[in-house]
Amino acid sequence: MTIVGYLIGLAAVYLLYTGALYVGIPLFFIGGFLAGQLKIRISSLGIMLMVGGGFYGFHHEFTPPVIITIVVGFFLSGLWRGRNDWGVDFGDFFDSDSGSGGDGGGD
Repeated sequence: MTIVGYLIGLAAVYLLYTGALYVGIPLFFIGGFLAGQLKIRISSLGIMLMVGGGFYGFHHEFTPPVIITIVVGFFLSGLWRGRNDWGVDFGDFFDSDSGSGGDGGGD
């Protein structure tokens, strides 16, 4: 499934490069999700804002709102990295080896 995700991601980058932004951005997320690189979390939203804003500016114009969108995406993508990650990995809900759940933290 990882290879399929990367292939979908490459197709999405091609679509974004050719100007099909409305198809390319969601397809980029789907490809990244299938490849295991993007999850449903704030940092993935930041990556999507950077990619979408960058390609929008590439095809149209890097106006101040587009640049602000890219900067906000940059901060969101790196803001919650590490142990205190805000996000939900839906693969954990469907995994039979996940046990009873919980974060496994101590006192």
